[in-house]
Amino acid sequence: MQEFKPPVIMDEEVGEVYKQKTYYLFNKEQKRYSIMQILLYSDNDNILKSYNYDRNMKIKDFKYSLPIMTNSDADKIFMKCMEIISAPNQ
Repeated sequence: MQEFKPPVIMDEEVGEVYKQKTYYLFNKEQKRYSIMQILLYSDNDNILKSYNYDRNMKIKDFKYSLPIMTNSDADKIFMKCMEIISAPNQ
């Protein structure tokens, strides 16, 4: 969940966005990812708009369409996921 202070104005239809939740799909072997869905929230946590990125998941070039760039937000999220996955069971 990403929070915006001050809020971001997307357009007249959406208005002020206070939070954004992005769902990612990562491939650790290829070091690539896709964005599956983005949800935009108001100041009282109501969903203002959602974007779904449906694609043909049988074709690998479409399934993981973006490279994970060093020091990007996606890289930081990916590294945290790998840390959690690699942690011994507690």
